[in-house]
Amino acid sequence: HKIRFCSLCSLVRPANQEWAQHLNSKRHRQLATADNDATPSRSPPSDTVLCTICNASVPTNLWREHQQNIEHRRRRDHRPTAATPDEAARDKEGVAVTPGPLDFGTIDASSDLKGAASRYPSRYLRVTITNNLVSSNISLISASFSANGPKIDVSLQLRYIPSTLGTFEDELELQFKNLLTSSTFHITRPVQAVHVNKADYESFQTNTPYVKKPRRPRTNDHDVVPGVRPPFLNSGALVPDRKLPQALIPEELSNALTQALDNNLSFTKAARMFMPRILSLRTYASYFQTLLHLEEEQAARDIEHYNMEDVTMTPMRSYYYLAVNGLLERRPSVIRGDRFIVTPSNGTRRFEGFVHITQRDGVLLKFHESFHAYKGAKYNIEFRLNRTVLRRMHQAVLSDNLPTRVLFPEPQDVIPPAPSSQTMTLVNRNIASDSSQLFAVNAIKNQPSGSPPFIVFGPPGTGKTVTIVEAMLQLVSSRTDVKILACAPSNSAADLITERLAAVLEPRDLFRLNAPSRAFKELKERGNLSLFSRYSKTAKGTYKDPSIDDEGDHFICPPIEDLKKFRVVVTTCASACQPWTFGIDPGHFTHIFIDEAGQAMEPEIMIAVKLLTGPATNIILSGDPKQLGPIVRSTVAKQFGLAKSFLNRLMERRVYTLNSGVVQLIYNRRSHRAILEFSNQAFYGGILQYAADPAVVNSMLNCEVLVNKQFPALFHAVTGKDEQEKDSPSYFNKIEATVVKQYVTAIRADKKGLVSSDIAIISPYSAQCKKIRELIRPIDPLIKVGSVEEFQGQERKVIIISTTRSNTNLITSDIRQAIGFLANAPRLNVAITRAQALLVVIGDPRVLSLDPTWRSFLSYLHRNRAWTGVQPHWDTSE
Repeated sequence: HKIRFCSLCSLVRPANQEWAQHLNSKRHRQLATADNDATPSRSPPSDTVLCTICNASVPTNLWREHQQNIEHRRRRDHRPTAATPDEAARDKEGVAVTPGPLDFGTIDASSDLKGAASRYPSRYLRVTITNNLVSSNISLISASFSANGPKIDVSLQLRYIPSTLGTFEDELELQFKNLLTSSTFHITRPVQAVHVNKADYESFQTNTPYVKKPRRPRTNDHDVVPGVRPPFLNSGALVPDRKLPQALIPEELSNALTQALDNNLSFTKAARMFMPRILSLRTYASYFQTLLHLEEEQAARDIEHYNMEDVTMTPMRSYYYLAVNGLLERRPSVIRGDRFIVTPSNGTRRFEGFVHITQRDGVLLKFHESFHAYKGAKYNIEFRLNRTVLRRMHQAVLSDNLPTRVLFPEPQDVIPPAPSSQTMTLVNRNIASDSSQLFAVNAIKNQPSGSPPFIVFGPPGTGKTVTIVEAMLQLVSSRTDVKILACAPSNSAADLITERLAAVLEPRDLFRLNAPSRAFKELKERGNLSLFSRYSKTAKGTYKDPSIDDEGDHFICPPIEDLKKFRVVVTTCASACQPWTFGIDPGHFTHIFIDEAGQAMEPEIMIAVKLLTGPATNIILSGDPKQLGPIVRSTVAKQFGLAKSFLNRLMERRVYTLNSGVVQLIYNRRSHRAILEFSNQAFYGGILQYAADPAVVNSMLNCEVLVNKQFPALFHAVTGKDEQEKDSPSYFNKIEATVVKQYVTAIRADKKGLVSSDIAIISPYSAQCKKIRELIRPIDPLIKVGSVEEFQGQERKVIIISTTRSNTNLITSDIRQAIGFLANAPRLNVAITRAQALLVVIGDPRVLSLDPTWRSFLSYLHRNRAWTGVQPHWDTSE
């Protein structure tokens, strides 16, 4: 074929479209600009080698340089496995090479992050050349030997000198030349090695690989012996017409989904028949009810994966103790009041057991007294989905309270604020120096009653919770009629709001309304929150801190006449139904605040909004649509919109695109500029201002682990292997876990005055979190290790991220299949913006670069000389 040689780039390309593309490439144009007199040659030197990867001939003297070329490496690393020719590995032309793979085994690295090997292992490769043509002369280009006889055996010594940690899999290419015909040919052999801290790597037990459990027919709960309910499930005097609906999945929908599953058909097509075509005021209830049914169907199937067979339970007084693997990591998540269906292995009777007490590694269940006859037996355990929150969401979307100005606001719904000459005395004086926070507080305080929802758009570290807390305090201090309901999706976020308010308000004005199922020990860890959280009818004006050992003592909702007296009630979105359930009517609360509104499903937010909004109630949402959204299990429900939060949906409406009713906070007081810069440009259009305390964000400069001592972020490129264990589909990566441990050791030894709470480790996979905890426990058991979701809204001086996925077999497959949870830009945004002073990211660049956002982030680090380990295979300057 006709080929052309580019003397500028030392590359050969076919004389077709590839040649034209090369002439227009960025690299060629840059070299051409630097050397205007140079002209690409139209034909290559005669002594060339055909590169089967690039489909081009390369001058023999430039072959090694060509192999290091970025474009060649990119094509080599990204070529589909199926397209790799067997021809390259086949012995040919009378040459036989030792069969592969050439395995150097596990090479022990020293304990430091440079990974110096304690020895350099060698392997021998035998090359046998046999040829009946005595006149032939075959030589190995990369070694000085040749054969011109009928047979010769040559032994080649290969030494592996690792420069970085990780798993290495590559191909050794032996290039031969027949001097008689001037033709060249290749024979390849796979080469592999593992370079890692051997003691840590081998400390992980080898487990049986994960095999997906076969789906068993779902059993119903007919003819089940009822269990003993916890006392709190029987407490409270409900308003008769406000009881929770059952909201069972319609039989037609359930049958359609089951049929689709049994016949490997599309869930999406099955669900589409039941979905309204558009979301409107008229279709609101049916739209979200269908989505909730889809979510419940998936959640019920997910919980079934934790079912157990032939297990024992230990009698403990009137309880039975059941060990539950993964309970500490909340996989599965089990709370008081949850149900199990238990069948003795040697019997047929099925018993319902209720969770009365949760412990670190198990739960205490109570059964009907007839269950004692099976004491000492083995049992089959079936988990049951707790439907309480789902039923509350159904109740909310079914409510006939449909405030159009809230659900579907239009520009004409906006009420201009009345002029106000009232001065504002700030409680938190730091807000005075932040114009965006000050503007938001003032706008919320002066917003006319009955306005559309007001949105505080708070990017990472800009203080959205601080802002809404100040707004609440301003409202309470300026108006005697104000009654506020403050909600958040999680207990931790609601507790944080309470702590901020408790610094100013008294227990008579502030009440933290908890779910009855919540454990008291969680509250005892939050300082004086018990003063604002426990209402006791017998304490005569005092607040009781209950004993966590007394099962009968639980959180309760105060009587309505007392609840109405509080100026601010703080609760979770899911528990916001309690005031309405026990008798408070819509309109009692003048303001409803929802913090972290982007993390909750819209029906979850509607528990507070639809049940308690009156004609004059104002809604204030704070959150960030660029961070993590709601956790939705059903992929079908995601496709139809359940993963889009109420906050995100509103911000797409015209009334907000007109820049009315939304304030964006812009001063980041958390992170070093180097850490924040990528997110600022990629997600926020460069609008964020860097306002963090220099004493904090500069504290890790010149840290020993940094590649660029003045740039407190780095990427450690490691080629590992993602694995799964028998009892969990979650992924882990042993090599990355050992590298994490080395960073923890090095950072703690760097004399920067860090304590355990200054460091956090993030991985998107629970199995990886578990492996990392096991490794670092002897070093520091108090360092928090968790998922991205667990850290949203939090910050640490040091964040270490283990991305985990390193599956090269999926490189040519769908991106989301290859890198899983990581193919999510908001997840990346949240993970990297938790760090204040040091960010360490560990991962496989071959896999991460498949996602455009990750690729841009890694390029950003590489351009700033913040990269160590395996070098990128793409041009990071683009």
